[in-house]
Amino acid sequence: MSKKFGISLASVMIATLLIILLTTTITISINKVLENADKISFASEISSIQKSVTSYYMVNKEYPILSDSIIMDITNIKEKDIFYNEEIIDNKIILNKIDYNKISYVSLKYGNNLDESDLYGVSLVTGKVYYVKGIKFENKIYYTLNDELNNFLLDNNSNIKNNEPIIIIPSNIEWSNSNISVIVKVPKNYTNISVISGIDSYSLNAEEDNYYIYYIEKEGNYTVEVKAKDDKGNVKEAMYKVENFDIEKPSINIDNHIILSEEYNSEIFGYYNIISVYDNLSGIGKIKYEYGRINDNIYNYFKTNGETVKDNKILVKRGYEYVTVFVEDNAKNYEVLYIKI
Repeated sequence: MSKKFGISLASVMIATLLIILLTTTITISINKVLENADKISFASEISSIQKSVTSYYMVNKEYPILSDSIIMDITNIKEKDIFYNEEIIDNKIILNKIDYNKISYVSLKYGNNLDESDLYGVSLVTGKVYYVKGIKFENKIYYTLNDELNNFLLDNNSNIKNNEPIIIIPSNIEWSNSNISVIVKVPKNYTNISVISGIDSYSLNAEEDNYYIYYIEKEGNYTVEVKAKDDKGNVKEAMYKVENFDIEKPSINIDNHIILSEEYNSEIFGYYNIISVYDNLSGIGKIKYEYGRINDNIYNYFKTNGETVKDNKILVKRGYEYVTVFVEDNAKNYEVLYIKI
């Protein structure tokens, strides 16, 4: 009697069920891993931005912001405790866009302004950084760095420590004609650190929390280049250009012929016309004049004294032999002209 070998329907069904269960389990595990990776990425990025914004404020006593404001509507946000200490009006808080050039941030995964809510903003009330759009993980939406995300970063520190940023904090001076300073902060887990500007190389100045601190101060416009290696040997780089140095004096061209006018009284009988004023770097800050010849402490004198030029006219007053004209650019360079009446 011959035997027949085959697979029963029950066996097929059991095998199919096992495959489905196994596939589902693998899919869930993969999705969990991917979600955790995204969560690490977001938490690391907003944490880095928050550190950079806070560091900038500590140095410059103001936040690195643009003039653009952001209105964040929190009406539909359930967990409003994250906005504790914020000024809330009609379920809205006001934030400001971050000036990433000031904190030397060039690459973002989130907050790329793909739509009007896809951006980071900072509160001028608390200094807190918010992701306006929010991001959802495990049925919860995150808008800012909280204790949960901080703990998550600590638990996954081995995955993110190599993503800590090199922070460059420039001076908040808009224009200067003297030394300009820059602070560089490099994570302590980085090695082979190089901080250079031109032919100058800089050594460690101080340490703070998880960062080495380098202090740079130079005259003129210059470039700071930072290189280091993380724990895995990957090269990390950052660069910042100082471009707000101006030592050139402004220039002014005046028509030395008095234009008489019946509009003025007997004391002021005419005016000199300013033909042109020029400064190709920081731009003109002020133009003032004073009757008589001012020779001593001219810069300090015109801080609080003198007449401000209006309509490019320097009014002429009787009884004076000279008019002193003072022009200053935004970097505090100045030029003085004496007009003999």
